[in-house]
Amino acid sequence: VGDYLPIPFDPAQAQFMWAVTLWQGQIYTAGTYGLTRLQDERQVVVPGSTGLPIIYSLMPEADALWLGTMRGVYRFDGRHARPVPELAPISDTRSNTFLRSSDGTLWIGTSRGLYRLPPGRPLQRISGHDNSTHWEIRSLLQTRQGRIYVSGDLGLWQLQDDVLVPVPLPEGAGSLYALLELDDGRLLAGDRGKGQLYLRDGQRWLTLDHKRGIPHNEVYALIGDADGGVLVTGLRGAYRLDASQLRLAHEHPDAILQIQPGLTLHRRDAPGQQAICCLGGGDGRGLLHQGRYYLPASRGLFTINTPLASSHGRSVPRIERINSTRSVHLPTAGVLQLADDERDLRIDFSVLNLSPLHWPRLHYRLHGYDRHWQALPAGATPHIRYTNLPAGRYRFEVTDTSGGTRSAIQSFVIAPALHETRRFTALMVLACVALLGLSLWLGHAWHRRKRHQLEALVQHRTQDLAQANDRLDTLARTDPLTGLNNRRHA
Repeated sequence: VGDYLPIPFDPAQAQFMWAVTLWQGQIYTAGTYGLTRLQDERQVVVPGSTGLPIIYSLMPEADALWLGTMRGVYRFDGRHARPVPELAPISDTRSNTFLRSSDGTLWIGTSRGLYRLPPGRPLQRISGHDNSTHWEIRSLLQTRQGRIYVSGDLGLWQLQDDVLVPVPLPEGAGSLYALLELDDGRLLAGDRGKGQLYLRDGQRWLTLDHKRGIPHNEVYALIGDADGGVLVTGLRGAYRLDASQLRLAHEHPDAILQIQPGLTLHRRDAPGQQAICCLGGGDGRGLLHQGRYYLPASRGLFTINTPLASSHGRSVPRIERINSTRSVHLPTAGVLQLADDERDLRIDFSVLNLSPLHWPRLHYRLHGYDRHWQALPAGATPHIRYTNLPAGRYRFEVTDTSGGTRSAIQSFVIAPALHETRRFTALMVLACVALLGLSLWLGHAWHRRKRHQLEALVQHRTQDLAQANDRLDTLARTDPLTGLNNRRHA
């Protein structure tokens, strides 16, 4: 659609993607399918990686790519991925995040707590000694001043002498999955549970939520750029805050911030919506490379060109198909021609928009049939059924009334059956006229025949009466005994 481009898997390997990173000049992705390299905008599986446990996080270093899997840590040297012997104690643990601190120590945040591997020394456990997932670590950060911050499902800590010291957070803060140090040294944290941001200004935290113009988005990653802006990615999509808005948040605590829309992912299924969940799992939830963001979104790698738009995005409804009991019709710029027996229709549609967390309010109307616009109930499957439509010309239109400026329109014609055609109607009129004419002619002929019969009967009766009168006159003028004329005979 112009603003983002999904880069699909090979269908034979399409499963779930959790991480993306840049290593030795190439983009790598990882997930349930193993490890891939991006070549000619196609993901090519690294030989031998399909047998690895599910890869959840990636950390690039000069000579190796670290793979955090669901069952331990592996090290990829460009040819082979092998388990790290020093990390054998966590071979049954999910590795979420890595940090190579300035003293060379490798820090590993896992589903069971925080570990560290100092150079030349054995693995040490820092937190999570009850061996439960209660102490899961999600993000590690070392600031430019050398402070190490650790965050997870239970909040935020600062590491001091191998001890995790809790950092007070705003009331109600939940699981922190993402940490970023801004160019001015301030700390930005993303809350997965609350779906909002916390900006630390000295000892004070500023809460950036929907009251400040920040969309509710279960934050997974914070990706900084050279201009001082931050791309915020989460369960529902991605948006960017530029440096001016981050300064505004500090200078005017009540100011409404303007976001730049990037990508919307809904957790609800909808036709035409390619991704439904999760921008990444562990480390490697996003990458900025050569002016493009690369985001792992479960079923494919999404790229977003920069700069992002400054508007609030746009909603793009789409008519997917028109189904009848006879066939399936795909949308076209012209007018669809439907057969005379395609009267029961199901029209599938969807809406794709690039405004983070925008939930569309779809209205539809079948011009030529519906008198008014109809609202699709919230959460309903985006399709509409029409039954026993009469033949004729129709125009189906769907629009997003929550802020979209475009509608999807599809015109179609249902061909009339033989008895619904004008020719058939004309023939029926002619037949009726002919039948009426024939009926009139037959009626006239019947009446004429009846009149002739009546005239003949009257004539016959007149003749009989005349004969009778003649006989009476003869009897009156003759003697009945002698037959001679009587005195009445003139």
